[in-house]
Amino acid sequence: MSEETSRIEISDINTLESLKSKEKLEKVWELYGKLRKCMMRGFSEIQGTELYTGGNDIGKSSAENTPLAALQLIFTMAQSLHPLVEELSRIDYKSLQSEKAEEEFKKLIDGKVLENLGIIVDLGCGHEPYYPRLCRLLGAQEVWTVDVISAKDFNRQPQKTNPQIIAEERKNHIQLDLNNPTAVEIILSRIGRDNIDLVTEAYLSTGGPHEDKYYISYKGEEIAMKLLKKGGVYFNPETQELKIK
Repeated sequence: MSEETSRIEISDINTLESLKSKEKLEKVWELYGKLRKCMMRGFSEIQGTELYTGGNDIGKSSAENTPLAALQLIFTMAQSLHPLVEELSRIDYKSLQSEKAEEEFKKLIDGKVLENLGIIVDLGCGHEPYYPRLCRLLGAQEVWTVDVISAKDFNRQPQKTNPQIIAEERKNHIQLDLNNPTAVEIILSRIGRDNIDLVTEAYLSTGGPHEDKYYISYKGEEIAMKLLKKGGVYFNPETQELKIK
């Protein structure tokens, strides 16, 4: 995986709107690279987030809360192009002491840096949906998760999890096997058509166990492109692929 390059694809490059979208996404990708270098020690967690995830720092595990979740968050922050995010990219965040890192991350929460983003969908969120939790705390308008597991099975430490966030993640979770041939229609029936701005995934192609069965799906990109509105973005942190509909 390279942090310097990506495959930025666009479905219709022949319109001025599409050209502007690609130009903006190139700026986003540049900021993503800066944030990745300043926030992560190699391929690892983002410190200072444990206070807000309801568990460990995002990206700390080798199972579900892997560094891919941290990359999902970093890309989403970069997509905002918010001044506070730009400011963060200029400091050595990864070298800060834990308490100082928490203070810096709280600035992003207080500044609602993701409030200019529309609807975000995380396909295959797993038992530890720390990425969507942090997106909600950072001000994202609407965040949805889709997974074969139920929201009641999400891992959380109640004393460390905002009750409002718990309520939102239960309301905006779709329990669904993404290999279901009608998966797209089921998701759109809940969220609505032509209004999804960002679809991302981190674990679909590696899968995971649920109720004595192992679930895996290679349909993330296919599903994402059918869900997105025109100009919406698909991001896969494992392949470093960006695609604009």
